[in-house]
Amino acid sequence: MANQSWYNSFFDNAPYNDSWKPSKNYLCVGFLPGYALQSRELLELQTSILYQTSTTNRTLFKHGQPRIDLEEENFTPNSPITVNNTTSTFTIKENTQLFTNFSLGVTSILSTIPNGFWITIPPSELPLSAEYTETLPATPTPNHFVGFDVEIKTINSTDDETLFDPAGTEFRNNNAPGATRYAYSIVYNISEDPTSGFLKTNNNKRNQGEFFVPIAQYKNGSYYWAFDENTSIQGT
Repeated sequence: MANQSWYNSFFDNAPYNDSWKPSKNYLCVGFLPGYALQSRELLELQTSILYQTSTTNRTLFKHGQPRIDLEEENFTPNSPITVNNTTSTFTIKENTQLFTNFSLGVTSILSTIPNGFWITIPPSELPLSAEYTETLPATPTPNHFVGFDVEIKTINSTDDETLFDPAGTEFRNNNAPGATRYAYSIVYNISEDPTSGFLKTNNNKRNQGEFFVPIAQYKNGSYYWAFDENTSIQGT
């Protein structure tokens, strides 16, 4: 079942006032000459597209599934995620994309987060590093999952200076604040410190009250993909 409420929980109130709903079956917006352009109409346009995309994605991909370009890489030997069994370390490359399909069973919680989209591991801020490597438990708990938590943030021009209007100084809107962005954000182990790591262990694939993206599951002495429990992750 497609998640039908996350967009309304954020955009349906002032100042956005997005009134799009799946039950109306609106497919597109027909802009008319002579009519003022409403910001709400622009929001409805993107919401309609996001809903269709999310619904389709969730029928094709599983929660925690990495995106793999079959022409350039595969799960072995060039996997974006590897496990070193000797050093008990877990490595994930920057810009790796993982699919989110949260199913928490708590409507009030689920309605606050976008569902059915890809989240990208941000570039590493460690010098000369293009990946994250973190230590796994020395004595892994059977059937536990390794992954990370995400949260939703609203980003404005104060948070991200690139959102100020880049129009030249000859224009009145030069450097004017831009629109708010609604974004996934990885939760680091120490508040907002990209060098502290973000991988966590969790006994549940989907915890109520948490937005957990599972990558691997430990069972039978090895780590397997969380989205495909019959395929082990490449080890070294």
